[in-house]
Amino acid sequence: MATMLGVAATLVALLITGSLAARILGPTDRGYFALLVLVPSLVCQVGGLGISLALTHYVAAGEIGASQGLRLLRRVLALQVAAVTVASVVVGIALNLGHPGYVMGAVLIAASFAVTTYLKEYTVGLVQASGRSVSANLLKAFSPVAGAVGLTALYVGGAESLTAVVVVWAATEWISSALLVVVTRMYLRRDAPGGDVDSAVSRARILEFGRAAYFSYLSPLDTFRLDQLYVGVALSATALGYYAAGAAFTTIPRVLAHSVGLTAAPLIARQRFGARVSVRRTGLVLGGLAIGTSAVTALAVGLSAEWLVPALYGDAFRPAIALTQILMVGGFLFAVRRILIDVLRGVGRPAAGWRSEVGGLVVFAVLAPVLSAADAEAGVAWAFTIAAAVNVGSLLWRERRLVRLLRSP
Repeated sequence: MATMLGVAATLVALLITGSLAARILGPTDRGYFALLVLVPSLVCQVGGLGISLALTHYVAAGEIGASQGLRLLRRVLALQVAAVTVASVVVGIALNLGHPGYVMGAVLIAASFAVTTYLKEYTVGLVQASGRSVSANLLKAFSPVAGAVGLTALYVGGAESLTAVVVVWAATEWISSALLVVVTRMYLRRDAPGGDVDSAVSRARILEFGRAAYFSYLSPLDTFRLDQLYVGVALSATALGYYAAGAAFTTIPRVLAHSVGLTAAPLIARQRFGARVSVRRTGLVLGGLAIGTSAVTALAVGLSAEWLVPALYGDAFRPAIALTQILMVGGFLFAVRRILIDVLRGVGRPAAGWRSEVGGLVVFAVLAPVLSAADAEAGVAWAFTIAAAVNVGSLLWRERRLVRLLRSP
């Protein structure tokens, strides 16, 4: 019940922030805001190199203590934070050249999102690795709920400034990240009162696992949101505003799958040295839960988009209705991919899936320019959805042994 409460709080908060950001900013500034938030997120994912995934895996498997692993990686983590912060500023300025001056000023504020992204990623991952699935899903709700509260205050106050939205968003990100750090430290101290455990896990081993998991877990289209980046760079800020409004609904199946996956991967990692039936049961139950709920929500949003989009964002965003309907199909497919990858990571196959990801990326790179020339941002949405289908289909074919394992009695 508490887990579902955390997921529900996250989804409601994300819908509120999406709605308020659209109503405060309008289509064009909503597009600028999407690009400002996208850049540090993209840079963090590229610079993360799967290290947090690897650390979570080894902690969940009991091969190293959480505090022990953080000390082992402290220099790597410090270098990551410094590098991605600088890169966020450089990339943000480069992508916003020629945009209004207030957008360029907001780039510097948005660069701080790189630090908060890593804080959230490591803290929630370590809490999940300790077996506290309920707590991890509740902690994940901290940031979106804080953002919803901040934007609500801004909306009630009558603000209509992109700079104000970015400042409030940054403040809520830092406050929620600080709370996550405090809670996670409390858990770590409680879990290891006697000190470190004997461990053969080295820094090199963690980095190697991270590199193996990197391309499999992180999808350039889904995680990096290259489709939004393409719209923002190749089309216009207004087009990105409409596209981001439609893409915001795909967060629902993605959050559902990600929340279940956070539970599945460490749980299977702890079970994989035991009976095969336990792994199969866990994979079937959690995989079925993630895919089933994602399918229902994607269908519901797609069917109700005609009234849902204007109700949440206002009549100015009616062009996002068709985009929402197209993108929900792709969002569901990537939710399926996410839970499959988490199951594979749990059974010790972190590199599975990268070939299918390359295939989907090639399809998008070929189709996006062609289809967008004919149908603007709707063409990009179709390219994204077709690429998602290729990605998931290829993954299921390549990992058909896993499918047989889950289906066998």
